[in-house]
Amino acid sequence: MKDVEILERYKVQLTEKATDGDMSNRDYIDARNFIRNHPLLINQVPRFIITCHSAREFRSFMQDEYSTYKERRTFLSITFNPLIDILDKGSVQPISSLTNDYEEIGVLGQGGFGCVYQYRNKLLEYDFAVKFFDPSFPIDEERDLIRFFQEAKILFELSHPNIIKIYDIGVSGGKPFFRMEYFKGKNLNQTLIDHGLLSPSKAKDLVLNVSQALLHAHEQVVHRDLKPSNIMVAYPNKFRVIDFGLGIYKEKQITSRITKHSEKASDSLYTAPELHDNPKLIDKRSDIYSLGAIWYTMLVGNAPSGIKIREKILSVDGVTAEYANVILKCLDDIDDRYKDFSEVIDDMNHI
Repeated sequence: MKDVEILERYKVQLTEKATDGDMSNRDYIDARNFIRNHPLLINQVPRFIITCHSAREFRSFMQDEYSTYKERRTFLSITFNPLIDILDKGSVQPISSLTNDYEEIGVLGQGGFGCVYQYRNKLLEYDFAVKFFDPSFPIDEERDLIRFFQEAKILFELSHPNIIKIYDIGVSGGKPFFRMEYFKGKNLNQTLIDHGLLSPSKAKDLVLNVSQALLHAHEQVVHRDLKPSNIMVAYPNKFRVIDFGLGIYKEKQITSRITKHSEKASDSLYTAPELHDNPKLIDKRSDIYSLGAIWYTMLVGNAPSGIKIREKILSVDGVTAEYANVILKCLDDIDDRYKDFSEVIDDMNHI
């Protein structure tokens, strides 16, 4: 049985367990080990797979977080469909170096739009990250490729210490690529898996740095795909926002997933609600929601959902009412949300 078929089967079993069906503890442990140890999923492991060690713990988690069967099924679809897509593409194949001056060092990671490699310029003895966009990247016609490069021009104008620097774009082996700054760190998702939840002060430091980066970026571009895997972290207190520019194709990604899975809003737990309703919307307040959802996740352990969001934030040791209010205003309906990141930063400086 192919790995993608195995994961599909585990998704069905977990959904049954979450909706008061049957899944043995042995099957749950097998599913947990499969996901945690698969080389293509190692940076995509859902947090509940890490924290729930048994079928009983998993069922309790689902009952605590989601009161209806529909909410549980939706959560598991949102969680597992991207993992299934990764396995459906198969193993990552090495790509030949850009020129004879570059040496491929290894694979840094794989995401929904392609694969990132570490390359070393042999003349400079300097490392770069190179992101190749694989065939699933939604470029259907030549005009889309032209649009991609036109939009990518703005990335060269982004100059901020908390934004990954883009040095070059091009096509190699028929695939578009970005040559970028190599940042020796982990994405925030992996950081949370390795080290656990952040304290309120550390979470605030990260959000403040990212807010400053987004305030700068919003002069030219809205990210629209902000999530833990698009924030890089390194000790001590070094942060980078990555994958700016991919938001220009966000509407195509959401539309394709709705068509493929017959589900609305199956894109990301961190996607602002208004983007689900209007994938073509370009509004900086959508990034504010996403960062608020990431902030909440760093403290609570999962993305915000349900009616007890405020109670869960305030249950975190060290979180004051003023602190919680800033997060909640980030997560508010778009018309009641912060208008831009200067307002977010100003309120953060007062908590």
